[in-house]
Amino acid sequence: MRNRVPILAVLLAPLCGVAVLAAPPESLPATLGDWASTQSLIVGPREIEKLAGEDAALLREYGVTGAEQRTYGRGGLSVEVTVFLFADSTTAYGAFSFLRAGAEGQRRSAERELLGNLILEVSGSGLKTQREPLKALRKQLLIWSDGAPYPLLAQYLPTRGLLRGSERYLLSAASLARVLPIEQSDWVSFHYGAEAMLARYRTNGSETSLLLISYPTPQSAQLKQAELGRWFNVNNAEASPTNRPVAYVRRILSVLAIAVNTNSQPAAQSLLSQVHYQPNFSWNEPGHVATDTPMLVSIYGILIGTIFLLGFTLVAGISFGGVRIVTKYFFPGRVFDRAETMQILQLGLSSKPIEAKDFY
Repeated sequence: MRNRVPILAVLLAPLCGVAVLAAPPESLPATLGDWASTQSLIVGPREIEKLAGEDAALLREYGVTGAEQRTYGRGGLSVEVTVFLFADSTTAYGAFSFLRAGAEGQRRSAERELLGNLILEVSGSGLKTQREPLKALRKQLLIWSDGAPYPLLAQYLPTRGLLRGSERYLLSAASLARVLPIEQSDWVSFHYGAEAMLARYRTNGSETSLLLISYPTPQSAQLKQAELGRWFNVNNAEASPTNRPVAYVRRILSVLAIAVNTNSQPAAQSLLSQVHYQPNFSWNEPGHVATDTPMLVSIYGILIGTIFLLGFTLVAGISFGGVRIVTKYFFPGRVFDRAETMQILQLGLSSKPIEAKDFY
């Protein structure tokens, strides 16, 4: 099975415009335990309705790049396995926050699991008998996923009064308008790199929506906080009636915490005070360790180097002179001191010409 061509990787790449390496190295297996596949389907983002139904628009908002579905069956029982592929774990996490059990997505009877940049969806009448093969399939899909960490915004949400399953991770104005239809425009500035997390809380019998928005820098969060008056009655500071909804705002460095859809200012302020955003600062500039050697070690190295150079000079001089002396002794007048081969340029300043033999 590992030697065959990866069907999902090959077919999804031209359909989705994604590199083959971004897809799992293999498709869903032809068998699940001892059950054989009876039907299979691979689609790209334009055909995602075939597998996602009414959730197709949501999946496209989060950048789904393709999906594969296989149906396994035997003896009147069947299991339907669907894998949705995303560009990264962040977008997959956002889509999963809408699709998970208890959320507002369709097909609530299906079991869903987030595996990196993959969303696994399983349904059918044979789930109870195929738990172990499905567990092995999850492990294999987890190996194929990108393994990148999920967004951290969910960790900053207060836990007291939280309505489980109401958390939504948001990356666009369209996804925000699904759960908080206050303004259709991109008032959060997602196009500048913002990300948001929304959750609902119940305190004293009333519900409050809490929106956490993370910006790249504290300065950009401060600028956005100053602009919120265009869409909200911030902290209910306006005395005259207004059509703008009331929003209670708190900024913690680069994160804006906004409480909306509430009639109780104390409840909103209490909820905002529970936001436990604690950024981790790191210093990425490389450090330098002093490498200067002690003075005595430097002097010692200089002396050793000088002695080595002197020794080399002495040996080279003796070798050159020794070779010349030996050559002249055994081959007199043949290699060195050959007057007949020497030519001397003379200026003629003396009446007596200079002969080569005069040098010897």
